[in-house]
Amino acid sequence: FFFDMAPAQVENARASQVQEETHTINLVESEGDVPAATVQDTVFLTGVTGFIGRMTLRKLLLAGATVVVAIRGRRGQGATDRWLQMRDDDCFADCPLDKVEVIEADLLDPDFFESSAVEPITQRITRIVHVAASVNMDETVETALSNNLLPGIRLHQWAQKCPRCTHVVITSTAFVNAPNADIIPEAPCPPPKGVEVPQLTNFDTFPAWEDMKAYHFTTYTFSKACLEHYLAYLHQKDMPRFKLSFVRPSIVSVALSDPYPGWNTSLDALNGVIGLIATGLFSGNLDKAKLNAVPVDYVADCITAAAYRTTEDTITYVHATCNEHQQILVDELGPVIVSVGQTMYRNSWRKPTLRYSANKGKASKLKFQLMDVLPFAMVATLTPGQAGKRHQKTLRILRSVYQTLISFYGSNVFNFHTDTPPSFSKEAYTELVVTGTYETLRKRGFIKAKPQVADPDEPRVYNRCTNPISLFAACACK
Repeated sequence: FFFDMAPAQVENARASQVQEETHTINLVESEGDVPAATVQDTVFLTGVTGFIGRMTLRKLLLAGATVVVAIRGRRGQGATDRWLQMRDDDCFADCPLDKVEVIEADLLDPDFFESSAVEPITQRITRIVHVAASVNMDETVETALSNNLLPGIRLHQWAQKCPRCTHVVITSTAFVNAPNADIIPEAPCPPPKGVEVPQLTNFDTFPAWEDMKAYHFTTYTFSKACLEHYLAYLHQKDMPRFKLSFVRPSIVSVALSDPYPGWNTSLDALNGVIGLIATGLFSGNLDKAKLNAVPVDYVADCITAAAYRTTEDTITYVHATCNEHQQILVDELGPVIVSVGQTMYRNSWRKPTLRYSANKGKASKLKFQLMDVLPFAMVATLTPGQAGKRHQKTLRILRSVYQTLISFYGSNVFNFHTDTPPSFSKEAYTELVVTGTYETLRKRGFIKAKPQVADPDEPRVYNRCTNPISLFAACACK
C-alpha cells in the first residue's frame, strides 16, 4: 500500500530544460560530478513494469546506458510481449529504446541466475539496479521474505560473479525506520527483533510474528528491513568489489516535471486513497495526518545517482523523501479532491464527499462501517458473477486502506533526514497529485471526458466515472 534530476553530467543534454523546475541530486563529495554513462555501460534493471521501475528506466536510458530489463512472464504473456505493451508510454517518448534489451526473468526462481538467459550478460553488466518488490501488506512473514529478501540475496551473490559490476542499488522503503518526530538519519534501521541477521533465511527458526514485528505495521516493511540488514551483513563479510546503496523512498506519487508535471501510471498508495475518495467509495477525512509524499521522477533520480556515485563509502543509505514542511496534510488534501471531483466529474456511484472525521475513535469506525462499507457491501452482495467478485475484492481493499491509514499514517510521525529533498511547495504538489491521479483514472477508462464547452454560459462540462466500484479491484489484479 505504500506504496530532481540525476547529477548534472548524467543528464547534460537536459540540464538547461529542468534547471528552474528541479534540483540536482548529488551523492558526490570532493571527487567531482558523476560521469555520464559510457558506451560500454550496461545496467541490469528489475521491476521495470512497475511505477518506479518505469521511471528509473527512463533516467538510465537518458544517462546513456544500455539497460537489460528483467521482466517476468505473466498470464500467458512473455517478457517481450509485456515490454511491447508498455514501450509506447509517454515516459519513453524521447528515450533511445534501441538500448533496451529484454530477458525473461523470474527472480523468485532460485536457479534463475544460473540459467542460460543470464550467462551471456554476466560479463557485460556494470551496474545492478533492483526495483522489483512485492508490496502486499497482507502477506505472511515467510511469503514477504521469500518475495523481497531472497531475490535480493541472489542478486547480490550474482553481482560478485559479474567481473565488471561496480554498483548495486537496492530500492527499499523509508518506512523500514521506526516512527520518530525527531530527525531519522540516513543510517541502518533497527535490526529485526527475535532473530539474528545470519538466520533471516532460516524461516523455521522464527518466533511468532507478534514477537518479532516490533514497530513494523506490515510484513512488507519488515521484509525490507531484513533485506537491508542481510545484504549489509553479506557485503561486510564478503567484501566484494562493488559499492552497495539502499535508496529509501517514502510515499511515491505523480511526477513533478519529467517527462511532464503529473505523469503517472499508479493507482496505489496515496494515489489509491485519492481514487477511493474521488469515486465516492471512501468519505472519511483524516485528522491532522501528514503524508511524506514524493514525486516518482525525484525517486528515480535518487536511484540513478546512487548507481553512478563516486563516493568511497562501501555501503550508503539514501532517503528519497521530502522535508517536514513539504509533507502533505491529509485534512487539506481531502477538500482538494472533493473540489476537483465535484467540479469536473460525475460518478456513477456517488459524488466525492467528506462525511466524517477518520481517526482511531469508536465513533469514527462506526461511521466508516455505516457510511462507506455497508452501502458498498450491499451492492457487492447483490451483484452476481465476476462483477460481484470484483466488488468483494474492492471492499477488502477499502477496509485495508482504512486500517493502514488510521493505524499507521494517521497516528505516526516520520521526520526523515535528507540532504537532497525535492523542490516543490506543499500546496502546488498537493494539487498536482490530485489532478494527475484524476487524469490516470481517465486514461484507464474509469472516467470519460465530455467535449469542452467554450461558452461560459453553457452548462458545466463533466467527466463521467463509468465504473468506480471495480476500479481498485482491477488495479489490484494487474
